[in-house]
Amino acid sequence: MLNVTGLDEEKSVALNQLLQNLKTKKVNVPFVFSNTPEGIPEARLKDFKTHSILPGADLFIPNHSGLDFEIGTAMLYMGDLEGKPYKVQNNSGEHETYHNIEIGEKTEFSDFSATAVDMMPLYLKYKQVCFIGKPEDLVSQLLFDSKIRHDNVKLVSDDQERLDTILEGVCKTNLASPQDIKTRHTCLHRTKRLLSKLKVDFNQQALEQMIGSL
Repeated sequence: MLNVTGLDEEKSVALNQLLQNLKTKKVNVPFVFSNTPEGIPEARLKDFKTHSILPGADLFIPNHSGLDFEIGTAMLYMGDLEGKPYKVQNNSGEHETYHNIEIGEKTEFSDFSATAVDMMPLYLKYKQVCFIGKPEDLVSQLLFDSKIRHDNVKLVSDDQERLDTILEGVCKTNLASPQDIKTRHTCLHRTKRLLSKLKVDFNQQALEQMIGSL
């Protein structure tokens, strides 16, 4: 299998040529897929189909953490940062306490940086989780991980209309609750989609029973 998520035009041309060379030599070409939802522009291989296999919420990494704190909002910045930190308000209009968190490399802007695994036990330390970024950066592993654990997740984008359209395509209920994620977007669902696309002989009934027990 070959995951080409985030592939740019230059690399797509080179990779397409490499796979063509392998095919000419009668070498089996790998199954090509991307984590990017349908409808989001992304460089594609010219001569090979790229399947869209969405990320799924991880069910196995523990949620507990040795850290003991409770803060108003986790401001998670996805992709390149632009502008000043967002002001966050609660229902009474008062400013909340918050952490600025960068996914990836830390800059002077943020309180700390984190990965998807780092954030897993931290979501419930906040009253609200807010993802900020471009629409194509927001539908990610972290979104599904947070939504299955927290019932107050907000998405903020400079193109909210486009983001809403993407989310509608991903989940008809617009990612409204943790239960929505459990019924469609866990790592078990992702495994099922991959195996089905690969046409692998597997115990589908057992996998569906695991999904049904969530």
